[in-house]
Amino acid sequence: VGLAAAAALGGCTWFLLNAHFNALDAGLTAFLTLALLSFLMAQRSDATPRENRNWMLTVWAAMALAVLSKGLIGVVLPGAVLTLYILIERDWRMLTRLHLGKGLALFLLIAAPWFIAVSLINDEFARFFFIHEHFARFTTDVHRRMGAWWYFVPILLFGIMPWLPFIAVRLRDGWRREGERGTLQPLRLLLIWTGFIFIFFSISHSKLPSYILPVFPALALFAGVEMQRIELKLLSCLAWGLTVIGGLLLLAILLDGEPLARAFSRDASPFEIVRHCVPWVVASIATFTVGASVAAGLFRQASRAVGIVVLGLGSLGAGILAMNGHNELSRLYAADDIVQDIEAEHGPFDRNAPFYSIQMHDQTLPFYLKRPVTLVQYIDEFALGLAAEPEKGIARVEDWKARWRALEQGYALMNDHNYQSFTAEGLPMRLLGRDPRRVIVSRQ
Repeated sequence: VGLAAAAALGGCTWFLLNAHFNALDAGLTAFLTLALLSFLMAQRSDATPRENRNWMLTVWAAMALAVLSKGLIGVVLPGAVLTLYILIERDWRMLTRLHLGKGLALFLLIAAPWFIAVSLINDEFARFFFIHEHFARFTTDVHRRMGAWWYFVPILLFGIMPWLPFIAVRLRDGWRREGERGTLQPLRLLLIWTGFIFIFFSISHSKLPSYILPVFPALALFAGVEMQRIELKLLSCLAWGLTVIGGLLLLAILLDGEPLARAFSRDASPFEIVRHCVPWVVASIATFTVGASVAAGLFRQASRAVGIVVLGLGSLGAGILAMNGHNELSRLYAADDIVQDIEAEHGPFDRNAPFYSIQMHDQTLPFYLKRPVTLVQYIDEFALGLAAEPEKGIARVEDWKARWRALEQGYALMNDHNYQSFTAEGLPMRLLGRDPRRVIVSRQ
């Protein structure tokens, strides 16, 4: 089961793709998964009192680290899932096996000091973090991360591939109680975990694709267990079905790769760049298709464990190739190339001259410049910082223009629309470099 679950998670599409992004949800997911697995170990029927205590203390420590990773959901999500599980199972005795006293003390010992220290230094932190970043984010549109109620449905269905068909055929059996009432029902707990987290973020007013990342380790474990119970003939049929889907997708890309690339092209993502992704997509789909077909043959030959691993490796290879193809778009998403091009042609940026970011924020630019930038008429998630240090930003573009004209030297990042507008009104600027998503100018 462990090998199958590891193969399932390693080949899980959305989990694999998110491994290539820098997001807080990855750390949160790691600690929540540690809490979930530790809870399953602590509450198993053959756990000794000492094992129960040690594993439950691990649960409390993991939740504290999850809170430090991304806030209150680190304890709200597992706490709500446990509450639902106890209510559904009516397993009130489980409350005596949670080690609430020791666990809460350990939780506070790990999580509280950082929040206390920051709050003592910054009076506004507690209100901003707990109210604005939690309750306001969940109940209002203040963060402008809206999405329809079904926002996460395609992400879940696509993200769990290629294991979706194997999970779907075992959902009903996975929900059934095994053993006597009062014994831990791990598969039911995994489904409650998945369902609650999915619904929780679906009703939230703030939605981003990585929010539901914590459901995928639970689904991978569910798949790892249930794939041991599916008849080999059905496993083979499902794998052949994936092979057919992969083959059809491969045929479509081979026949219409260029038109598809044009369909995904925009002014900010020109065809000349997007088309370089097509060979990588072909290689990705081909790798998955081969892996699925080999797995189908192995299932037919009663090689269950090897077949699961091969299918997982095929999906893993496909994901890696797809993300290598995504690197063809790196010039659009990162400022590395444009900074290097400018410095190669014009020499290093003057570190004593101010650098402004006009009505936008490129998160990669300060990293490659190795210096901060001054935000102009841009707040977004910098509200707390700008309120504490207003000199780090300029509230209005008109105020920046006056300051810009008075400068001897300076730099500015802007979009093409602002560049055209400023040029038309005669604002003194020298074009240093541009790409489809950004323009960088100097004062002289």
